[in-house]
Amino acid sequence: MATKRPHSAIHPSRQEQVPIEPTQKKRKTNPHPSRSLQPSTHATNPLKSRIRSLTRQLARDDTDTTSKPMPADIRIGHERELASLRSQLADAERARRRSEMISKFHMVRFFDKQKAVRRLKRARRELAAAVKEDTEEVADKADEVRRKEVDVNYAQYYPLDVAYSSLWPTGKKAKKDEEEQGGDEAKGDREMWELVRQCGEEGKLDALRNGKVYRAQSEGAVQAATENKKAVQAAKDAKASQKQKAEKQKAKKAAAPEDEDEESDGGFFE
Repeated sequence: MATKRPHSAIHPSRQEQVPIEPTQKKRKTNPHPSRSLQPSTHATNPLKSRIRSLTRQLARDDTDTTSKPMPADIRIGHERELASLRSQLADAERARRRSEMISKFHMVRFFDKQKAVRRLKRARRELAAAVKEDTEEVADKADEVRRKEVDVNYAQYYPLDVAYSSLWPTGKKAKKDEEEQGGDEAKGDREMWELVRQCGEEGKLDALRNGKVYRAQSEGAVQAATENKKAVQAAKDAKASQKQKAEKQKAKKAAAPEDEDEESDGGFFE
């Protein structure tokens, strides 16, 4: 069976008679290698754009007195859509932050969990030995096992959408602190450690990992701070109002003798 000869085997005198083969279309290259060509999973720009558009429409309807006002049913629809879009934006930003935190702290959490598991196994062996020998260290060893269990849960169930604070941080400062304190006791965020311990006792570790417990506490703290701020501002306003009232009364009293003098002078000349 005859085969087609390659271009290199064609005589130069017949090169012009050979049809030119179509070149393959070049694949699109990424001008920014650090950025992915794939669309973002948690895109927020379309939501932000629509929110800005609706906000401007509603603001224009409130301020523009020259044009006909927006029909009530359309305005209600825009307001509901705006509230829904803001909720979607908050969810998308929360999901994006969660994804970033998972990617950033994955290895740190993995190594922390490995260390915590090894230390927990060692503590359990020491507890078993103390129980077998019936020594006075049983209670202390049992407390140590419970602490090591919390360390494991800390590395595994630390909220995924929060920057992770390592149990065994690295660096010169961490090594210096370890040498001064002695041993390799777990550090990390102690408030979060206590929250992990509490959630472990209440069976809420999964909720803590998914951000429900920590988010609820954060929102509660924000709400409490907001209410406290409002109360402080109300107290300041009340104090300013009382001061203003007192100044008015003082000015009124100071002007009273002058009025009496003017009245008496008028009576004298009469």
